[in-house]
Amino acid sequence: MQRTMIGALLIIALVALVLATLTPTTTRAQADPDGLFGQFHDTLNAGDVTAALAFFTDDGTFEAAGMTFSGQALQKNFEAQVSQNRQVDIISTQVSGNTLTASVEVRSKQVTACGAQRVVGTETATFSGDKISRLVFQDDPSDPQTATVLACAQALGIPATGGEPPPVQSAYLPVALLLGSVLILGGGLLTTLAFRRGG
Repeated sequence: MQRTMIGALLIIALVALVLATLTPTTTRAQADPDGLFGQFHDTLNAGDVTAALAFFTDDGTFEAAGMTFSGQALQKNFEAQVSQNRQVDIISTQVSGNTLTASVEVRSKQVTACGAQRVVGTETATFSGDKISRLVFQDDPSDPQTATVLACAQALGIPATGGEPPPVQSAYLPVALLLGSVLILGGGLLTTLAFRRGG
């Protein structure tokens, strides 16, 4: 009788131990895409590129404006976004399984330089556990301000909002150099002609 009771207690203790071991694993697997997505954008909006990258899997990608960024290119893209003071406001989200779809508003120096206050678009984040494995940004060209920025970016030959945005001024650099060279050469030529006429 005593042996049977000890055996039963040992079985109960073993079952309790197994359940205690499994419970944390189950909890960890149930990631909160909504919360993680918000934290990611809060982090990148604050300019912390290293912390923002920590939300991605090692092979995680960001896709926008027909380009895909991963690894070192992803870091450079985030650094470029921070340099443009790119701020993303999440308007609404919808989660289905491991995929989150969000309506967002984006503000940046480039958007302002193109004569708009913000652009709107959709971001789709695919999660692997508690990390983002793929993030895709798509502009909404049906929005008038977004259409203005897209046309402006196309005219300048630079990504609209989601790619690796260089400062807008850099798009004018080749033209400025060419005009500067023409003015310097033209000024030198006029000075030479003036001296010849005076002589």
